[in-house]
Amino acid sequence: MAPRQLVWVELALLVEKAPEGYALASHMAIALQCANIFPLIYSLLARWKDPPIPYHISVGVILATGIVACELLAAHWDYVAVVFGAPRSVALLGLLFLGGALDCTSSVVYWPFVSEFEEAYTATLATGESL
Repeated sequence: MAPRQLVWVELALLVEKAPEGYALASHMAIALQCANIFPLIYSLLARWKDPPIPYHISVGVILATGIVACELLAAHWDYVAVVFGAPRSVALLGLLFLGGALDCTSSVVYWPFVSEFEEAYTATLATGESL
């Protein structure tokens, strides 16, 4: 499960502890929407060189970074810093942004990668993505 889904599940508990209070959901939505820039960047890079980064490297980086992001999020979600004069959940929002970037980018990386294999693998990925 991606970090973005894990955080949404715990939102009811997070709003009690986060300095943003109930505005945390809006901040999280903005962080996740900003993360959508990474698939766009990857797709634009793919226009010049397909794939822009070899698949085995990009898949490995996505998986490793996702593991690290989840571990850091679990350990430091409550880190607060003052941003523009107000306390903000910088670790939570920053790592949520990173997790969202990985989650969004994985779709544009995995589909072309799996399309190089037999049809059974593409069907398996489609089933996994739909869950």
